[in-house]
Amino acid sequence: MNELEVRIVHLEPMRVASVHALSASPEHDAWEKLVAWAKPKGLLDDLKTHRVFGFNNPDPSPGSPNYGYEFWILVGPEV
Repeated sequence: MNELEVRIVHLEPMRVASVHALSASPEHDAWEKLVAWAKPKGLLDDLKTHRVFGFNNPDPSPGSPNYGYEFWILVGPEV
């Protein structure tokens, strides 16, 4: 097994737009929402400027097929 390199970095404050989905496939559902909103604005054309973060919210729980996923995309003050 290879060693996994992990770094902890401090991120400066940033402005983000967020989308959220709660379903059995929330990553896909939330991504579709993000694309529908961000693509017409050209935000997905430059992912170095408009970084995307994603995480479970809420986490999966035993006995429930549904859980949440949230995406954040970095936006400027003009958005």
